[in-house]
Amino acid sequence: MNPFPPRFLFSAALLLLAAPVGAAPLRIATDIPVTASIARQVTGDLAQVELLLDRAADPHDFQLRPSQVRALENADLLVWMGPELTGWLDRAAAQRGEEAQLALLDVAGVELRALTDDDSPAAEREGVEAHTDDHDNGHDHDHDHDHDHDHGSQDPHGWLNPENGRLWFATLADQLARLDPQNGEAYRRNAVAAQARLDATETEIRSLLASQEIGPFVTFHDAYGNFTAAFGLPDAIAITLGDASAPSAARLSEVRDRIAASGASCAFSETNQPARMIETVIDGTGLKLGPPLSPAGLDLPDDAALYNQMLLQLGQHIAACHDGED
Repeated sequence: MNPFPPRFLFSAALLLLAAPVGAAPLRIATDIPVTASIARQVTGDLAQVELLLDRAADPHDFQLRPSQVRALENADLLVWMGPELTGWLDRAAAQRGEEAQLALLDVAGVELRALTDDDSPAAEREGVEAHTDDHDNGHDHDHDHDHDHDHGSQDPHGWLNPENGRLWFATLADQLARLDPQNGEAYRRNAVAAQARLDATETEIRSLLASQEIGPFVTFHDAYGNFTAAFGLPDAIAITLGDASAPSAARLSEVRDRIAASGASCAFSETNQPARMIETVIDGTGLKLGPPLSPAGLDLPDDAALYNQMLLQLGQHIAACHDGED
């Protein structure tokens, strides 16, 4: 016997018809942990954010697994840095419309620092591939979005400048509001809160760095120009210009000469790179080897707080090495 009387069933049916059908949460695909963190701070619990990059994988050179391809195809929005950093998403992004993807490095107003050692044309740089507005980089397709600047000789690690992060929070909130108008104001409130947290993080970093005499320092690859410029630090001396290639003997000799002339006192390896190359280069120089740096936050928990924690960790490691602590 049906436990509900016919009148109840009829009334319930009317309520279901009258009530708005709740839309499924937006599905957002992201390329690297920093991007996922930025997206999660803006979405809160209003969307599903998926990180495509495997843990400890190289952000510059990655192959999607079939399950990741499906996740990307099913995503309402792709948020990625852009082909300058994660070129393995270039073709997939080109097949999406303007409202279905956001390349953060292409957002109007983004500030990027020139690569520290970019004294030669980008195409001639060791381990760095040229990238121009017309995408003359071996691809056989055109992008749906327009570029108004050339990142060929610019450092694509743009998230290391907090000013860019603040801009991206606001830009992403606006794009999410267009895709999901019902939650538009919530996205914008989340973005404002994220900007405030980033302000606090930046203030803490500046206080840390101001407490030490920070001179030039040595890093594994040329990835820190946006950070050093944003925080008023000397340019880092990079052992290799691209993190996918080993430096030549001539490059190593040049780096050792620059170290000798710079007055540098600290050197840093990276979390996903062997320390032996740094150790070999600084052997006999008297430089102190600081904690490994992680410009993409690959050693941190994959959550909303990663972006701020990664920036703070960079500041902490650089300051700790320069204050003479072991």
